[in-house]
Amino acid sequence: MDLMKLKGILEILGICVTVAMSYVFIINLVLGIQNQPVDIVILAFAWAMVIKMNWTAKELWDKWTGKWKNGVHKRFNRLP
Repeated sequence: MDLMKLKGILEILGICVTVAMSYVFIINLVLGIQNQPVDIVILAFAWAMVIKMNWTAKELWDKWTGKWKNGVHKRFNRLP
């Protein structure tokens, strides 16, 4: 397995774990289960790392918010 493929898999795994932690946190709130303060800190840190350092998450966000049209990014006006 090459290094770039491994990096991509780890970035996708980081996104999935962060989203799953967010769902668990919200479900705990709905069910009345107490969330510990460390849960909030870990969740905030995980989202900060995904937003700041995860290029896969940045590209997905750009695609979902409409910055990509026909495979061309508006900011760069060229193919990725």
